[in-house]
Formats: sequence, C-alpha cells, structure tokens
Amino acid sequence: MSNGIFFKKNKMSKIKVNIKDKFLELEKAGKKYSFEIKKLSKRLAKATDEQLKDFTVSPSGYGIHWSKLDEDISIPSLLNEPIELYGKKK
Repeated sequence: MSNGIFFKKNKMSKIKVNIKDKFLELEKAGKKYSFEIKKLSKRLAKATDEQLKDFTVSPSGYGIHWSKLDEDISIPSLLNEPIELYGKKK
C-alpha cells in the first residue's frame, strides 16, 4: 500500500517532483514549492493516487507529463519563470 509519497528526479535539469497527499511538490535550484493538485488541473484532481504517480519530467525540465491522463503541466508557468531559461546548453 502506498504511503502517499512518490518522487522522481530529473538528473539533467536537477528538478525533483514529489506527489504527496494530493500536493505536487517541486524542488528546483534548492528552492521548494508546493501546489495543491486540485488547483492545477481538473484531470489531475479526479485522478487516483496510482494515476498521479505515473508521470515523467521532461529532459529539459520544462514540463511534467501524465501520459495516461493526457495532461501536461509547464514548470515555468508554475514558477512564473521565463520559458527561455529552459533547454539552453551550458
């Protein structure tokens, strides 16, 4: 049985994403953010815990994708950051 916590880390973009107790928790550059899932998306709000855990973080760190739910969340939009910060090679 799940404890309500699920974690994925994107090594390329150094973004961590947790799903915990109906919250999406995101960590980027040492800063932590928490978003109530029901406020992000109607599809995600209706999803089961198992469906919420089935996501991927894009290699660029630009988005979170739930393929079985056909839902995408833009990380720059969540954090109010310019899209230009994502995908640039250093």
